[in-house]
Amino acid sequence: MRRCLGIIVILISFPLLGQNDIIFSHYMFNPTFSNPAFVGNDEISHLTFQVRSQWTGYSSTFDGSGGAPNSQAITASIPVIGKITGIGLIAVNDNLGPVTNMILNVPVSYQMEIGSGTLKIGLLPGMYTQIQKFDELRFNNPDDPFNVGRRESQLNFNLGLGTLYTSGSDFFVGLSALNILEPSFDYGLDSLANGLENKLIRTYNMIGGFDKRLNRDLSLSPSLTVRSDLNSFSFDLSAIINIGQKAWGGASYRWAEAVIFMFGYSFLPGNKLQLGYALDYVVDEQDAKQPTSQEIFLRYNIPEFVLGGRKQVKTPRFTH
Repeated sequence: MRRCLGIIVILISFPLLGQNDIIFSHYMFNPTFSNPAFVGNDEISHLTFQVRSQWTGYSSTFDGSGGAPNSQAITASIPVIGKITGIGLIAVNDNLGPVTNMILNVPVSYQMEIGSGTLKIGLLPGMYTQIQKFDELRFNNPDDPFNVGRRESQLNFNLGLGTLYTSGSDFFVGLSALNILEPSFDYGLDSLANGLENKLIRTYNMIGGFDKRLNRDLSLSPSLTVRSDLNSFSFDLSAIINIGQKAWGGASYRWAEAVIFMFGYSFLPGNKLQLGYALDYVVDEQDAKQPTSQEIFLRYNIPEFVLGGRKQVKTPRFTH
C-alpha cells in the first residue's frame, strides 16, 4: 500500500489532464483496456462489452445534429498455461464529432514470481485508424487548405506497455504507458504534413486497489486510477460493495469532472453473465456540457476455455 501511495503522490504533482484516451467509468471491471498486464489475470476467459455515451443529449450549437463523444469497446481475455500467461483482443470504435478513431489491440502478458508477490508484464501492439470528416467541418474561408470536401483516413501502428504487481489475493497495483510511439496522422495532406501536428499523446496510467471481506456476504473493493501525460493529470477514486458475489453497487469521483454511481447484477449459473450500469453526474463546467453521461458494462465468462491445457478456475473478482 505504501508503494501505491508513493506513486499517487508523484502523479498528482502535475496539473489536470483533459481527456485524451477513452475513459470508462467501469475501469475497475476491465483494467485490461488500459493495462495489458491484466490480460488473463483472473484466470478465466471472458468477453467484455462497454458502451459509453458522454454528455448524453448534447447538441451542437448550429445544427443540433449531435457531437457528444460516444464509445464502444469489446475486450477478450484468455488465460494461457505457460510462459505467456494471457492473451486477448481489444476492439474500439470512438466517435468524437467529426473524428472517428478505430482501434484493434492484442494484449499479451508474461508472469514472474517476486518474493511473496507476482509481477506481470504486458505488451499492447495494435493498429490505430483515424477518420477525419472534413466534409462536416465549417470553414470561414472557402480557400482553407483543409476544405477538401471529403473524409480522409489513415492507419498507424501503435504500442503500449504495462506492469501489474499482486500480493496475495487482496492487493494489486499496475502501471502502464499508452501511445508510446505517438503516431501522427496527416492523411497525406501537405498542409498537415508541413507545420501542423496531429498525433496521439503518450499517456501513463496507474491503477491500484484491494479487496476487503466485511462479512460472509459483503466485500469492499476500493480502487484508484490516475492518468497523466506528465504535464497534466486526472484520477478516479472508487469504492464498490459486492453483495454475495451476485450484485454490486458503488460510487466514484472523477477529479474536476463528475460524481459516478454504479450498480450491477450477475445472471446465469456460475454468474457467467454480468450486467452493470454507470451514471456520471457532471459537477464541473456544466454550462458547456450536458449534466450526465451513461455507460453500460456487459461481461460473459467462459471458464472452460483456457489455452495450453486445463486449470482450476478461481472465483472471478470484479477488480481483475
